[in-house]
Amino acid sequence: MLKVISIVFFITINIAQISVFEIQGLFSDAHTTSLERHFEEKLYTEKDLFVIQYSAYDYTTGVTRQFNELFEELIDQNNFPRAIWVGPYQTDVNIEILNHFDYLGFIPGTRIINVDLSNKDVRERYCDTNICDLENSLIVISENEGIYAGYLIAGSLGTFLDTIGSEDVRSNLTYRSEINDIPYNFNFVKFGLNNQTSNQIDFFTPALIERLYIAISNPTFAYLFFVLGFALIGLELFAMGPGLMAFIGGLLILLSSMTFEELGVNYLGIVLFLISFLIYIRVLSRGYFSFMGLTALMLQYVSSLVMFSDSTLWKTSQHAVSVNKFSLASVSIGLALFYFVAIPTVIRSRLTTDNSSVTSLASYEAEYIRKIDSQYGLFRVNSIEIKIQHLTRKRLVKGSSYKVIEQDGSLFIQ
Repeated sequence: MLKVISIVFFITINIAQISVFEIQGLFSDAHTTSLERHFEEKLYTEKDLFVIQYSAYDYTTGVTRQFNELFEELIDQNNFPRAIWVGPYQTDVNIEILNHFDYLGFIPGTRIINVDLSNKDVRERYCDTNICDLENSLIVISENEGIYAGYLIAGSLGTFLDTIGSEDVRSNLTYRSEINDIPYNFNFVKFGLNNQTSNQIDFFTPALIERLYIAISNPTFAYLFFVLGFALIGLELFAMGPGLMAFIGGLLILLSSMTFEELGVNYLGIVLFLISFLIYIRVLSRGYFSFMGLTALMLQYVSSLVMFSDSTLWKTSQHAVSVNKFSLASVSIGLALFYFVAIPTVIRSRLTTDNSSVTSLASYEAEYIRKIDSQYGLFRVNSIEIKIQHLTRKRLVKGSSYKVIEQDGSLFIQ
């Protein structure tokens, strides 16, 4: 059992339970929503230690403000110790997030960003041990693990909890104890491990739908699902079937577009993408890739850069979610390959289409395109390319026109 001991008033608080909330992926609205629900469902007391395990690789523009408001409105009204450990992966953490915790822990190599290094107290706390970058307003945590003024450097969550449970660790916040009527200061507290009783440690993560949103909030995945959804809808236009591809495509577009506002997507990029999509549709209808397909590819890649222009072209806000241009290029090339491979599928769909439902084309002139086998050829009738039967011994000339007749409900070349 952990024991919180106030050196000032000699108050001992037994920590009966440790709750660890994991923040992974892109730190976004889904995390703050999940945290808010978590605190509503679980009422913390002075006997509970709340810990955040922070390993988010980036954060969206408004999430820091929402996080601060959540802690100020819901948590600062309650009296319970809380800690944050940044790990197990090296990542960036905004210093504003750290202001709401008693105990801070970092793995070596963590970068603390948006730091006011003109503050003397900040420099004294961090810059003697770690690397302080004045130009970029960030701190790179040292490789030397140990206890420092107001924070710990620990390579694992277990080491972090074990250290604050066995050593004198400075708390960064002041509380009003529910046990006493007067305020007391946890300036120096000691977590004592009681071998007779094991602490209960519970791990919490966002709900399944929130984790899905967090995964899609990755700009590369959001862009991938968005363009793939349109590709499936485009292929459905030329393929026979129950519309399953169109349903999946629409679902992908819906899920990915939910993140656009939070990611700060430039809607001009979406307009450019729609133009490239129409060009790809034209490519599928023509049946070959050619220069038009390359044009669509280049326009689609440009549209991806414009969609995430704050990260890829210019920076108009204080913080923009990092986007890898190589990943956007890979998605664009992959989609071009998808359309390229889909061309034979579209052609096969046309060739295997039952002509009994197109007998209204009888009496039209059919332009011969190419031979399929000894009995069938590919013809263009009224701007539609279809498979039509012809005489086995009939010699057909490419580009020539022939009369289309109906025989037993099917089309036939006279």
